[in-house]
Amino acid sequence: MKKCFLSLKIFVAILILNVMAGVTVFAQTGTTTPDGLPVLRSATITSATPNVVFSSSSSDVNNAFIINGITVPLLNSGWYKKTGEHQAGNTNYICGDYNNTVYNNFFAVDLRNLSSYGITPPITSAVLHIKRYLSEPASGTFDFTLCAASNSYETINQHYSPSNTTGIAIHNDLGNGIIYANVALDKTVPSSSYEDITINSDGIAAMNASIGSTFVVGGTGSPNTIFVPVPYWAIALVFLSIGLLAVIRFRKRQLAA
Repeated sequence: MKKCFLSLKIFVAILILNVMAGVTVFAQTGTTTPDGLPVLRSATITSATPNVVFSSSSSDVNNAFIINGITVPLLNSGWYKKTGEHQAGNTNYICGDYNNTVYNNFFAVDLRNLSSYGITPPITSAVLHIKRYLSEPASGTFDFTLCAASNSYETINQHYSPSNTTGIAIHNDLGNGIIYANVALDKTVPSSSYEDITINSDGIAAMNASIGSTFVVGGTGSPNTIFVPVPYWAIALVFLSIGLLAVIRFRKRQLAA
């Protein structure tokens, strides 16, 4: 009887520990699944030590998409914090982990009047040409990825206050789409230099599909947070299974003793 009671206490203790572990690993996004269940995301891990590129930018730049060998100036650029904050009109495109928050960025180009630049569709090549500005710290490399943005330019180019759910969704979107380019940026490069990032075939296809409108590409870096759409019951089931396996192993050892 005492052994059974002891096993029950151990079982409860293991379950509590596993649930606590699940809560610390996952946090709610504030959204729900189609059937009304809360959606979870992986915990954000940030650092007090900056790990960023493209910081301290200004507007006197020649940023552009080089399309079929011809330069088309950027329509806009900007950043989104993981908290959902975005300042419309601020063309700064910092990316990475800074002041305990994660930044994703975006770049937009107007594809409505390509003929005015002497470009005849289809688009066969594209390169994002952007000024480097500061990297913090100015050492090592930074894994930078350009990817698809599913939100429209009109939605992205809005002002959002911290904790705004739409802004949080846009931040996520800018870092989780189909990959258009991936480069290891040398953080020792002078801030006055420009980076040329070649867009791959998926990006070229997306640009051709966007001819006649505005094309937006998202940017994210090595500290990006990946948001996992998992309802609570699925997480609870995983940790419950771990707890049950631990209890079964413990009981087998008791019986074998």
